Amino acid sequence: MALALAVVCTFTWGWSTAGAALTGAAIGVVTNLYMAVRLFGNGAVRPAEQVLQRFYSAEAVKIVMTVGLFALAIGAFKVAFSSFDCRL
Repeated sequence: MALALAVVCTFTWGWSTAGAALTGAAIGVVTNLYMAVRLFGNGAVRPAEQVLQRFYSAEAVKIVMTVGLFALAIGAFKVAFSSFDCRL
């Protein structure tokens, strides 16, 4: 899906936008992979309270990671959102 979007972005807005789309997709994959490994990494059976606690802590870390990675990507791509035109 991300590759198809990147192809559309390449022809519509250029290489920079396609790179930004792929970077956003990579951020989603990395943060969700972290969440999955944190919750199901060793496959051990745990009490429900411990699973819920791990879920909340992993979700908090995932949100912080997502914000940090997007801030890094925005700085790297120097995206000016106020001037970005999304019309197809």
